Amino acid sequence: MNRLSGTSWGLRSDTLRTLHQSYVQSVLDYGLAAYGSFGANLQPLDHAQYMAACKVGGCTRDSRATVALREADLLSATQRAERAGAHAYE
Repeated sequence: MNRLSGTSWGLRSDTLRTLHQSYVQSVLDYGLAAYGSFGANLQPLDHAQYMAACKVGGCTRDSRATVALREADLLSATQRAERAGAHAYE
């Protein structure tokens, strides 16, 4: 995503978000079962999701993760694991 985004060129934020959802989040959701749903295992995935949120939302790296994720309208890997677990037991 770094190569597809830029300040004066590159994809628009809505296109970056669609790309992230279709490619990265689908792999993330598929791999959540292998990582488990515990915090320590999900920290690398949360960081990757945060970095993508910064690119999509236009936030800087010093932004808080919750703000960046909300701005990009994305969920952290931990939140996605909890949601997947809730759906599994419905």
